[in-house]
Formats: sequence, structure tokens, C-alpha cells
Amino acid sequence: MSQRALKVMAGASLAVVMLFFGWARLSWERETNQKATRQLAHLLAPEVLVDAQKSAVWQRFQSLPGLEGGELLAGDGHALANFGTSSGDAYECPLIESGQLVGTLRLHYAPPTWGWAWVSTWLVLLAAPLGWTLYRLPKQRLIEEPTTTGALLLEVDENDRILQMKGTMNGPAVVAIGQSLSDAFPDKLVHREDSPGGPSSLVVVRDTQAWEGLKKRVQELKDHYRSLCDHAHDLILVCQPEGTLVFANKAMLQIFPQLEAGSIVWSLFESASQELAREKFRESVLAGEASFFQAQMSVAQGQALHVEGSFCPGLVDSGVAVTVLGIFRDLTRQRKAEAELRHAQKMEAIGRLAGGVAHDFNNLLTVMGSVSSLIQFEPEDSPTRWEHLSLLDETVDRAAELTRQLLLFSRPRNCACTPLDVDTVLADLLRLAQRLLGEDIALHTELQSRCWLMADRSELEQVAMNLLVNARDAMPDGGRLDVVSRCCQWRGAPAVQLEFRDSGCGMSEELVQRIFEPYFTTKESGKGTGLGLSTSYAIINRLKGSVKVNSKPGQGTTFLIHLPATMEAPPAQSVVGSEVAPARKNELVLLVEDDERLCESTTKTLRMLSYEVASAISPQTALEWLENSQRCPNILVTDLIMPGMNGAELARRARQIHPDLKVLFVSGYPGDALEELDPNGLEFLPKPYRGAELNTRIRKILDPPVLGR
Repeated sequence: MSQRALKVMAGASLAVVMLFFGWARLSWERETNQKATRQLAHLLAPEVLVDAQKSAVWQRFQSLPGLEGGELLAGDGHALANFGTSSGDAYECPLIESGQLVGTLRLHYAPPTWGWAWVSTWLVLLAAPLGWTLYRLPKQRLIEEPTTTGALLLEVDENDRILQMKGTMNGPAVVAIGQSLSDAFPDKLVHREDSPGGPSSLVVVRDTQAWEGLKKRVQELKDHYRSLCDHAHDLILVCQPEGTLVFANKAMLQIFPQLEAGSIVWSLFESASQELAREKFRESVLAGEASFFQAQMSVAQGQALHVEGSFCPGLVDSGVAVTVLGIFRDLTRQRKAEAELRHAQKMEAIGRLAGGVAHDFNNLLTVMGSVSSLIQFEPEDSPTRWEHLSLLDETVDRAAELTRQLLLFSRPRNCACTPLDVDTVLADLLRLAQRLLGEDIALHTELQSRCWLMADRSELEQVAMNLLVNARDAMPDGGRLDVVSRCCQWRGAPAVQLEFRDSGCGMSEELVQRIFEPYFTTKESGKGTGLGLSTSYAIINRLKGSVKVNSKPGQGTTFLIHLPATMEAPPAQSVVGSEVAPARKNELVLLVEDDERLCESTTKTLRMLSYEVASAISPQTALEWLENSQRCPNILVTDLIMPGMNGAELARRARQIHPDLKVLFVSGYPGDALEELDPNGLEFLPKPYRGAELNTRIRKILDPPVLGR
């Protein structure tokens, strides 16, 4: 085909295309006019019907482009109002009010002109190559991204025509009132909620792609949080407000494999902890706050699981908890480790105590053995014999004091508690303590408690002396020591507060935690036994008091002691005839001691003191003697702890034979036996004792002093 023919064909094709676009332009314009008429009828008909004779209404219609005139007809066909001319194309639309035809709106549009059609056609032809070029350039392709994500709330009639619209939608959306729902949203997700008995319905329209993406994101979040719960080591529960279980993570199911939904959550706890768990659960529901507590969960085969955690509100609706979360941590291994640590620390303390006792007693036994060897091999008239006996006697006193200290911090002992004026006792002691402290330590006192304390004077002095010595050793280069006593309220009752404050070297927190352990000392070897502070601690505890220590390196140390006291002074008493009298003639002592050597030595001591003695090495032997003897002993001296029968039971059965029999108990370690005895009239002498001490206590029982005012 020639080039000319090609040009002719191209021109003809172009003409056909132009005619087609012109025809399409005319058709589009007619369809637009008809659609606009329908919309105007819906939007403006009510106003037109009311104001039919007012020209202001028709001016709105006259301002519309391409409109030449219009007529408003009544339902029976007669004209109500008109404007302009009726030569153009006419478009009619019925006016319906409450389901009835009330009139007709007829609008006349100017006929379309081909000029506008040709202009539109040429614009389309010019825009087509430009659009094709833009389409073929990927980097320059115009992509309209949605800027918002939302939904439309529509009200539609029974024919699914849109009456009202509210909300936003992804991307540009041009929706006209009165348009069909299927035409306006052909590819959107529609959720309908019909109004019963009404002509309209509510419709929610969402973008299908956005909705599916949202559902996918929600599922991803659910899987994510489920994975977090299942991989957590803590026990996680979800319950309803009434306590029924709806979810448990893997850690919980591993411990309770038979756990099922619907179980009551507090039934998982031990019987002793169920009431606490129920109370904490209710607190979280009612108060809307987390409730932390510790309890034990019941595991199979009678085992208990130590847990700590809380119940807290989960989902909350209008301030009311819809679900309750339970999050607990297993403390079983931690508790076991803590118990093992405490046991190790106890064994360490016991080992240190045993080593210290062995060291001190070995030294004392070495002295006793050496001195007894010297006495054995030296002549009776040797001038050093009495010196060696005095040294032996002093060593025995040291051994007795060491034993007394050990028993004091291990268990309470029976002592002679009397009313003490705290300020007077401390003042007397501090007058003697100035020489102990030295001239380079300034002692300042402020004794203003004016309180009375029920205690053993020697024990109170021992506590004060141990703290004074401790303060002196903490200030080798001198310093200041303050001793303060004051009356205060402690645990809701009157108490005396004792404060010992020095300006010494101080201690670290680790040392403060251990200073009351027996045989623990920070002093150099040979300068401390490690029993001073532990003994003081035991005495304070026995007096139902407390002691606190505040210390920092380089800032000194303060001991703060609280002891129960009273503000009222006890009535004064005088004792007449308190001198110790010698043994009277024919006074019989029944001695019961299960240690044969001690029984023999005590018997000899009593006979040397002019007593008649009947001895027995067992309670059974003593009871047989009482039943068969014609004499009633003046006093029964018995050991408190013996095999087969203790001294308290022996005294009870002996008084069944002789009701007026007087008893003196002796023991090196009474344990709990003293607590079983009546404290009124109880006479107890701790071992070790000397012959003079035994005689003094016997005379006190047999010859009681006369009290006078």
C-alpha cells in the first residue's frame, strides 16, 4: 500500500475516532443532565414545594449551567410555578413525600453543541499519548496511595439507596446521596444491621483489603503474645471474675498436666493458702489493682510449690474487670538454695564455735594438768604449794566462766532478777570503767532514764562492760565514748534506751552482719575471744529487748539497746539476819547425782561442812531410800537432768512421801526442764559450784531470812 493510501486511511481513522468521541460526549452530557435532575429532585423538592411562589428558590435553579427553564407540576398535573423557556430538552423526575406522589419537577436544558464535543474530543486525543507515555515510564507512574484508613457508616432505604453518610474511606471516594449501595461500593466489605420494623438500615462499609490486613495483624499479635506466654518461665493464668480458669500457659500446664478450663483458681493452692488466694483475687476484682502475695500451690504426690506473684485486672470494661490475670513465680529452688545456705552458715558457725571452745578448754586443761603434776610431785611443806593450788582454783573459775558464757548465748538460764535502777547501775560501773578505757578516751555520760529494770545486775553490768571494751579496742589512738540512757516508748510500752557511741574506726556492712556470731572477732589473735558481743546479744534477748548497730568505716559505731522497763520504783525491803549460819547438828541431806565422781566429791564436801549425807546415783535408788528410811531428810539436793527420771519428777514423788521436803536443784545445763517447774519457791544452783556456794544456798533454804519494812 502506498504512503498516500496510508495517510488517507490514517485520516479517515482519525475522523471516525473523532466522530465517536463526539457522540460519546453528547451521550455523556445527556446522562449527566438526567442524573443531576434526579439529585435536584431529592435535595430541593421539599423546599420548592413549600416556597413554590418565591422567586428566590427558582434563582437557585437558574444559576445551574445549561438550564433554560423549569416547571413545577402538582399531583393532578396543573402548573404550580415555572421560570425561563421550555424550548430545550426536557427531563422529568417525580417528587415523592412519605411514599406518595406529590408532584413532578420538569427541567429544560439547552441542547448540546458540537463545539464543546469537538473540543472535548481533541483534548482526549491529546491526553491519550501523554497518558500512554506516563504509563510506559514506571518511575513516573502516578500511584495514588491511601492516606487514611477508616470506614463509612451509611443509612440506606429499603431499596439500598443511600440516605445519609458519615466517616472516611481509603482513597478518594465520591458518593452521592440517593446512589445505589452496590453501585457506590462494588468491591468493598459491607456489614449490615437491619433496624427491626423500620424503613431504613445501618450499613458499615470497609475497604476489603484493609480489613483483611487488619484481621491478619490481629492474628499476628495474638500469636505473638501467645508465644510470649508459652515461653515465659512464670506461671500465667487468665480467669473470669468469678474465679473460673480460661487460660494457662505451658509453664503452668507442665506443673499441673491435669488442669482444665473451668477450674477454680484458688483450688490450685494448698489448703492453708486457699483463703489468702481467694481474698487477694477478690481484692484485684473489686479494687482494680494488683495484689501481691506469697503462698504454696498444691502439686501431685503431696508436694508443695512455693510461689510469689499477684492477681491483677486483665480486660476492663466501664471500670469493671472482665478477666483477671494471675502471674506467679516458682520460688521452690530459691527457697531450697536459701535453706542450704542457712544450713551452711549454721555449720560454719558451729564449726567456729567448736574450734574456739576446744582451743580455750585445751589451754585451761593444760594449765590444770601442769599444776596438778607440780602439786603431786612437790613435798607437802613446799612454799609454792599454795601458789599452785591458787592457780588451779583460778583456772577452774575461768573454765566455769567460759561454760557460763556458752550456755548464756545458747539458751536462757535461770537467774536472780531483781528491780534495778538503770542509771545507778551504769553510774557505779562507769566510775570503775574509766581506768579500763584509759586516759586517751574521753568518756561522756548522760544518764537520764529514771527507769527500773527487772534483770540480774551482773548480766546488765556484763552487757555494758562488753560494749565498753569493744569501744576501747576500736579507738587504739584515743577518741570519745558517749553513754546515754533515756526513757522512751518501745513496742507500745515503757522502755529504757541505752546508747553506746564511739568515734572509732567503724565497721563495714559485712562485719556488722556477723559481729554477734560466737567466736567471730575482728581483733588480732590473742586479743579477743569472740564471745563478748554474742553473750551480750543473748542477755538482751533473754530480757526481751533488742539491739541495733549503726557503723560505717571511719565514722565510728553506735549500739542502740531497748529493754522493757517501768517508771515506778519497787518498795524498799530490808533483810534481817541474812548472815550465813553454819550447819546445825543432825541435819540430813539427801544427795542425788548420776555422776559417781561428782557425787562422791560433793558428799565429802557436805560432810566437811558438818552435814549428814545420804547419797544416791539414780532417782530410783533415792526413792527406795525414802520409802525404807525412818528419817525425813531436811533437804533434797538433786541433779535436774538424769537418765530414766529427771529431778523434777523425783522431787514430785519424794514429796508424796514427805510433803514438807525442801528441794534444791543443781544442773550444768538444765535445757527446757526449768520451764516445767513452778517458778514460785524454785531454788536452782548452776554448775560448777564451790562448797561455800552450796552451803550458802542450803542455809538460805533451811534458814530463810526474815523480811522487814
